[in-house]
Amino acid sequence: MMRRALHTATLLVLGVLSAACHFRPLEDPSNVSYVRVYVDERDLLNVKEGFYNPAFAHPEYKRPEIMHVSLFDPATGALVTDRYLRNHGEDERGFYFDGYVVVNPGTYHLAVYNFGTESTVVDGEYNWQDLSASTHLVSTSLTALYSKDGETRVVDGPVRYDADLLWVASEQEVTVRSHQQADTLRQADGTPWFTASSVVKDYYLQIGVKGAQYIRTSVGILGGMASSVKLSTKAYLDADPTSLFMEMNTGAYPEEDRQCLYATFGTFGRLDTQENQLQLSFELVTTYGSTFEVSLDIYPEFLKPDAVNHRWLIIDKVITIPDPPDGGEGAGGGLAPSVEDWGNVESEIII
Repeated sequence: MMRRALHTATLLVLGVLSAACHFRPLEDPSNVSYVRVYVDERDLLNVKEGFYNPAFAHPEYKRPEIMHVSLFDPATGALVTDRYLRNHGEDERGFYFDGYVVVNPGTYHLAVYNFGTESTVVDGEYNWQDLSASTHLVSTSLTALYSKDGETRVVDGPVRYDADLLWVASEQEVTVRSHQQADTLRQADGTPWFTASSVVKDYYLQIGVKGAQYIRTSVGILGGMASSVKLSTKAYLDADPTSLFMEMNTGAYPEEDRQCLYATFGTFGRLDTQENQLQLSFELVTTYGSTFEVSLDIYPEFLKPDAVNHRWLIIDKVITIPDPPDGGEGAGGGLAPSVEDWGNVESEIII
């Protein structure tokens, strides 16, 4: 009797539990929407293709690994929901990321950008109007290595690192329809996917140099460039100019008596209103302990066919580094660098 009573009680408990508990999906299909974003890998000059000299060092091209998709309230601009897309694939249209976002039916602004960039920083993630990208500031301890008259050189505006590729897709008035099964987010014209293109363009910069064997370190600082870009419009902010910091490389030149300094840098854009500020300064430290600067106005370089068609800034001039003075490489002396056949140059040496 006791065993039968226990068996009956167990059946009653199981019956109650089975009636009280049932499996439910974590997400209701009526508020789940599928999203697909293609990564536009065209026009990636000087990073993926279109190299001026393929033998020279250039940025390593890497596809993005994660895309961040966000939906915002059109009235307030506030973030409503977001999701990181890690799943990716490739088809006849190209490389894409896809996944699902959870959002109620309604109308939203959409922004998608790649996550995990090294020097490019995204800010204002919680508001459509504030969403923007910039780059890290160069530390004052680094810029202080290149001094003028014993003091840290003065640069108009902040000095920032150049940008790495940032793919962005933005769309206003994305409508999420009422649905019972998972829906698909679409562009305004009904296209069931979005395309992210890079808001960063990479330029190749080169200038000839004689006496490169005497250069210990060299950098380029280019003024008159955009410091940030709005992701909602993909337009740079022209009210906030910056200077870009580039570490220069030394490479072989066709002529035997010279070499060249070169670098590839990424930028949000050249400010059209800053043509008088497009100043390029080469800051060089020699093996014999001298530091000097050569400054050039390179606005005309951006208008040449090589720059317009290929984003190559090939400065057809030569910086001449003087030989070390008598007494060896550690000695000082009244040396002055020069730039051959250039009319607008300021150069001096710090002793």
